[in-house]
Amino acid sequence: NNPKELAMSKAALLGADDADWSNEDYGLRRAGRAPTRCMLASLAISLLAVVALAGVVAYLVVERSSGHTSCPAPTPAPSPNIPNVSSDPAVVVFVLGGQIINVSGAIVPAIHTASRCCAAAAYSREHPATRFILDGGFNVGVRYTLTDNTILPRANFSFAAFALASTLGPSEAGTMRAFMTEQYSVPMSALLLEETSATTQENSEVGAVIMSRTNFIIPAIAPSDMTYGVLSNLYHLRSALPLFQTYIGKLQPKAIVPLCAEDYMMFVPSAYNWTAWVQATYGSAAQQILDIMARRQQGDLSMSVCSLL
Repeated sequence: NNPKELAMSKAALLGADDADWSNEDYGLRRAGRAPTRCMLASLAISLLAVVALAGVVAYLVVERSSGHTSCPAPTPAPSPNIPNVSSDPAVVVFVLGGQIINVSGAIVPAIHTASRCCAAAAYSREHPATRFILDGGFNVGVRYTLTDNTILPRANFSFAAFALASTLGPSEAGTMRAFMTEQYSVPMSALLLEETSATTQENSEVGAVIMSRTNFIIPAIAPSDMTYGVLSNLYHLRSALPLFQTYIGKLQPKAIVPLCAEDYMMFVPSAYNWTAWVQATYGSAAQQILDIMARRQQGDLSMSVCSLL
């Protein structure tokens, strides 16, 4: 369960996740040209994912987002002197988006995206004053389709793809908000949609622009007293957190805190089989994560999946 093993054991359910989108090979500069070795690795892992998901509930099968991984990409080094821990609840939490899917005509978050929504809902119940920025633009036809819930072999970052994306389906952020308000009654006034970004780096860059607005959150809180949370899955935070450290770090906040969905998602009722999902997603590291989740459910909140970052 060392960091390298954990980083490589995403396996089954990453889909068109932001973890892939931070890969420069899928960035705007490269126009979606993934290297051949990365595509071959994706195909191989897809075959393994079919076996891994055989026992998972029908909803996960419908998702069909499994098995798409990306070659690792360099990320900026964290900004210095910005702590990753804080005893204070986050004033603002960035909830990082991911794939949305079509289930019998209903557009809903894919399971990894739903895990983040469930975690945010649980965090909101514990910290009702916290505000959430839901990240994720219109990416149908850019990253994936809704006709058969498949990942595009190559991301289409063309002008036309982005121009037409909003006609093909809703944004990830909008889908996440609908899920959180309808399923868990999170106040809509606490959820701001960030519907521009298509990569994790853009999540952090656009987030910094939003948070630069004068008196945007609470005028009485100085930037140096702000604690920000970055909520995503453990596998994703390893690449996402340094980006937020870099771009949100320019605002000189008090702290930027990683929030693992696996630490919170089980505290709200849902139809998802989180145990099966964790096993399919994390492979040999799954049991350690499940043990921590179980301890937290038993009341030992000193344990955290984020300690594995």
